[in-house]
Amino acid sequence: MKSYIYKITNKITGQAYIGQTLKTPEKRWREHISPGSNCLFLKSAIVKYGIDSFLIETLLVVEMENKAELIPHMNSLEKEAIQTHGTLAPNGYNLSIGGKNAYRPKRNRNKRRWNLTQETKDKIAKANTGLKRPWMKDHVAKMTESRKRKIICNETGQIWPSIKECADFFKVKPEAVHRHLRGIRKRFRKLTFSYLQQS
Repeated sequence: MKSYIYKITNKITGQAYIGQTLKTPEKRWREHISPGSNCLFLKSAIVKYGIDSFLIETLLVVEMENKAELIPHMNSLEKEAIQTHGTLAPNGYNLSIGGKNAYRPKRNRNKRRWNLTQETKDKIAKANTGLKRPWMKDHVAKMTESRKRKIICNETGQIWPSIKECADFFKVKPEAVHRHLRGIRKRFRKLTFSYLQQS
């Protein structure tokens, strides 16, 4: 089984990202430039500078028979590479010191399922209607208005017209972003956001 340590470099700023993958670095690069990428700091930079502004290269190729031994070894190499190349933010695009990959053996899990009767579903639906809560319309109107305010990522400077568009960018529900803006969560996807001050 092969694993790779790779480096993605911004040819304009010189900032870089170090990662590890069991796929080829080229396949991993395609994931980085896809809308569903989880490497948010790097993703924001790709959006800002464009795909052609980045260079991907393979730093190390390691081959082992046992995946359980390979992963910890790669974690150690990834940490070392991030430190050697100085890619930890704000100097680079790595948001952690690396080595977070974990070996997870497959397990059979019995998932609990809740089978609700139609009568129970109807009761829940009735309890959740806005008819019994006259304050609901005002609350929804205020929430809608607040979500139209512009959002800025404090680390990258990227701006979105609303909470919804910010949430769509990260493929999450708007409430996840809203909870961070209200201070319930200190960080969202290892980044911080705030409302853009109206001029």
